[in-house]
Amino acid sequence: PYAGLIAGIAVCFACLTTEIALTAVFATFLHDTVFKGKASYSVMVILTLFVTFFISTLQFLKRTSKNYPAARRIQSF
Repeated sequence: PYAGLIAGIAVCFACLTTEIALTAVFATFLHDTVFKGKASYSVMVILTLFVTFFISTLQFLKRTSKNYPAARRIQSF
């Protein structure tokens, strides 16, 4: 009866670790390549998280609901 809960927790941790790794890699790229060390790594991490947060709030579901009827059913919940 707890298999779904355990699988959900495992998927949650897998997504979290992937997000942390991608943020670290992109912040390192910004720090080393784009800004050539002129800005601190912490600022690059915050910038990365700030940009990804606003991208995640763009409501892509409303744009895709015209093309995908299943998206309209999900949006109605």
